[in-house]
Amino acid sequence: MPSFRDVVVAVVAMSGLLVTLIPTLNAEEQSAGSAAASWTGFLTGTYASHFDPKKLPLSWSPETVAWKTKVQGEGQSSPVVYGQSVFVTSVEGPNKETYYVSQVSLKDGAAGWTYALTSTAPVESTYLVSRAAPTPLCDDSHVFAFFESGDVVALTHDGKEVWKRSLSAEYGKFDNKFGLGASPVQDQDAIYILIDHAGPSYLVALSKQDGKTLWKTDRESRRSWSSPFLATIDGQPQIICSSVGSVDGYDPQTGKQLWTFTEVGGNSAATPVVFGNESVLLGSLIRPSEGPSEKAERSNLRGRILRREAGWEFKVDWIADKARGSFSTPVCDGEHAYWVNSSGVIFCLDAETGKELYSKRLPCGQCWATPIVAGSRIYVFGKDGATTVLQAGNEYTELSEANRLWVAAEPAAEKVPAATGQQEPDPNRRRAMANGSGPIQYAAVAVPGTILMRSGDTLFAVRQ
Repeated sequence: MPSFRDVVVAVVAMSGLLVTLIPTLNAEEQSAGSAAASWTGFLTGTYASHFDPKKLPLSWSPETVAWKTKVQGEGQSSPVVYGQSVFVTSVEGPNKETYYVSQVSLKDGAAGWTYALTSTAPVESTYLVSRAAPTPLCDDSHVFAFFESGDVVALTHDGKEVWKRSLSAEYGKFDNKFGLGASPVQDQDAIYILIDHAGPSYLVALSKQDGKTLWKTDRESRRSWSSPFLATIDGQPQIICSSVGSVDGYDPQTGKQLWTFTEVGGNSAATPVVFGNESVLLGSLIRPSEGPSEKAERSNLRGRILRREAGWEFKVDWIADKARGSFSTPVCDGEHAYWVNSSGVIFCLDAETGKELYSKRLPCGQCWATPIVAGSRIYVFGKDGATTVLQAGNEYTELSEANRLWVAAEPAAEKVPAATGQQEPDPNRRRAMANGSGPIQYAAVAVPGTILMRSGDTLFAVRQ
């Protein structure tokens, strides 16, 4: 039976990992709803310093929220944005029978179309399993959604189905204890999905045009919820996967493994983040209930992916002394690296040397989510709907301390997924479920002029 710590880790992995880190933003357009407004997937690849952060709101309250819109069912994924459309996924039913992809207007939150997909692998819906956890992808013509059931669907921007398939039906059901949390990544021609679980694990490339498998690379079995990251290193596109005991680079054209680094541990949650030309931040989950893990303790770090005559190499530059990110992914503003742990303590390190500059408990409270770096601002999202904004730099400076989406004493209603109606018999699991039973700020993205955030069943937009 999993320990209480394991259960909490899994619940958070399904939620905290879903908040996106780095938006794709166009500096030429700053108005909400413009064609240039885009955030096309989980960790979409370029820093928000490319636009004026002053165009984003610095403070807000429940009374000043620009709009909020209910979505069908519930979900933990991040919304994605292209032009004037916001796309979001969700799930409904006591056994997660139906998945949804919905379109909402960025301008005013008006609900558009909703596409429904019957799950090919239904499973009891509780707070201990992922619920529409993987973040979808979008490009200039399509939306691609992957669900923890293994179902994948491609839609046009007006909600028409282009293709669909079930990876679990074709390659075997998933065995990951609490579901899957990994979001896909994309390039111009393909989407890439990481399936790490107790069964046969793999990385697979699907054609955007028709959904057919372009290649499939087998991996060692491991239970993990971290998402891959797609980056170009020294002219070579690479899919970088950090997952339980290794960090690996793959060629997106062929699926060939380019390099591997195995001196890591506890890396089951955070996504590897590339900054600069070759540098990578890694985050590790420390599990005290299992005793100290030397590799996990030494796996919150900065490394570099280097091209050598004999091939590629991952080289560690420095290891954080005290900084721990726990469930969230570390972020970087170019000069400073930040880790935020689940208790809401932020650690700021010099990105070049790894020297800790400060650590401080944040007023937004417990944090499951990954912060957003927006130019000289760091937005940190608390689990209970509060957000703290910091000034990037060597010293801890609050720009605003506790911007709320809902009144803490009167939270927005969020349905408890129930299948049998019976009380969970295990007290450890009951405590974990209680920790995740209220409204939770699961995800946030930024586009010029707007920050979008979601709870299980509601999208919120805040503006200046």
